[in-house]
Amino acid sequence: MERVRAWVNAILGRNVAPAPSQSDRLFALNTAQITMEVSLGLKPTGVAAIVFKALESAQFARLQAEIRDLLKIAARETQTVSHAMKDTYGYWWIVFYDDDFEELVAAMHLVTSSLEDQGFGPSLLAAVFEYVDEEEHKVYMIYNFKRGRFYPFVPTGGKTRDTAREFRIKAVLANELPIEPDTARWYPLWDLPLQRPQQGGGKSAFGNVM
Repeated sequence: MERVRAWVNAILGRNVAPAPSQSDRLFALNTAQITMEVSLGLKPTGVAAIVFKALESAQFARLQAEIRDLLKIAARETQTVSHAMKDTYGYWWIVFYDDDFEELVAAMHLVTSSLEDQGFGPSLLAAVFEYVDEEEHKVYMIYNFKRGRFYPFVPTGGKTRDTAREFRIKAVLANELPIEPDTARWYPLWDLPLQRPQQGGGKSAFGNVM
C-alpha cells in the first residue's frame, strides 16, 4: 500500500512523503474478518462508504477535483467501483463496491489517506462497512476518524437499534479491532445510502459512477 500511495503522490505531483495516517487502522478489518465470520456469522456484502462534512464552496471545488482523481486511480489499482452523493442530512458520501474485501479496504484507505495528506482529514467523519448475518440482517462496522476507533451498529428498522447485539460484537472483537470504549460515542447512522447503483452507471456530484 505504501507503494500505491507513493505512486498516487507522483501522479498528483506531490513531493512530500505522507505522515502516518489514521486511515491505516482500516486494515485491521482484514485480520478481523475470520473472527467475524466464524464467531459472529457476519460476511461482508462488498459495500462500504466514507462520509464527510460539507465544506466552503472554494474548498469543496478543490475536494471534488481531488476525489475525482483518486477514484480513477483506485479503480485502476483495485477494480473497485465507486460513486459519490449527498444525503438528505447534507453530508457527502463516497460509496465503494467490490466483492473482494481486501481490495475494498485498500480502495477506502487509498482515498482517505490521500485526503488526509492533502489537509482534508478534519472533514472525514466515518467509514462504514456493511455485513450480513445468516438471516440477511444488516450489521455495520463504523470507523470514527477523529477517534481512530471502530464500533458496531445494528439497526433494526425505523430509528431503533439492537444494542444487546452491538455489545456482543464488541466483546468478540475486542482483541481484533480498536473498539471505541465509550458507548456514548457509538453514534447511529440512520438511512445509510449504500445501495448498489443501477447497471449502466449514473450521475453524482463527482462525475459518473465508475
